[in-house]
Amino acid sequence: MTGEEATFLPVSIILGGVQKGASGTLHALLVRHRHVARHGVKERHFFDDDSRDWSTPDYSDYGTVPRADQQGLARRAIDSTPSYLFWPGAVERIAAYDAHLAATGGPQVQVVLCFRDPIERAFSQWTMLTDKLAGKREYPSFGELIRMRTPGVSEVPEGWSKRDARQYSVVARGLYGVQLRRALEHLPRERMLLMRFDDVVGDPAAALDSMTDFLGLHRFGRDIDPRPRNSHERRLDAPPPTGEDLRLLADTYADDLATFTAVSGLDTSGWSTARILRDDLDPAELADRLARKAGLL
Repeated sequence: MTGEEATFLPVSIILGGVQKGASGTLHALLVRHRHVARHGVKERHFFDDDSRDWSTPDYSDYGTVPRADQQGLARRAIDSTPSYLFWPGAVERIAAYDAHLAATGGPQVQVVLCFRDPIERAFSQWTMLTDKLAGKREYPSFGELIRMRTPGVSEVPEGWSKRDARQYSVVARGLYGVQLRRALEHLPRERMLLMRFDDVVGDPAAALDSMTDFLGLHRFGRDIDPRPRNSHERRLDAPPPTGEDLRLLADTYADDLATFTAVSGLDTSGWSTARILRDDLDPAELADRLARKAGLL
């Protein structure tokens, strides 16, 4: 075996979702660990790559060769791709990969999933895409987008390209209940860590302790930079969301949120969606807050 073959670490830690749910922060924290190999690419987009032959998948490039300063220290390789929980077929592919590792004496796959209030997550994704696509292609307003027929969590609608599915799936990505229930059909619950966005941004050091404990890594035992990654002020030129928009979204998520709460065991009572549904939060008030934060007012 060559030196590279001897030190190649297959991915065994997957931060698989959700998009705009603090995956950047979690990744930035975890890769500081001396036993986690740092790869040049944060989002590997391996299991949501439909161009691969998944009937006979090749996993030979799905891993990391530790850098010189980590030789002899790194034990785990990581992939932080937040679309995996949502993307059709990705969870099933992760399960097949896990079975492959088990059959070849490799490590067990552990999956970390961090969830955010679905309305606030949807708005955050919309602002990201509106900013990213400004001047490149026309992108719908928030109100228009949430009323579009968009990709579901099991298939891409006829006539949609993969790019369409990624850029217009803002509402569907918040259907956590059906996504998590599907994931649990393929992956054992004990190898999933379910977290909340609020906890990660509120106390990143405690969140990191939860992750390292779950992954069997020693705790850092030092202060952690609390600044969230991929979070910055934007000034957008687009119509702001309305209370009617957010009420519509809350109603859209109502049944699925109940499913997610029951399946995950996470406390979602403080989420804006749950508060709107029980008339504890005026959707117009939330719309105003989100619009001001995005520079729309």
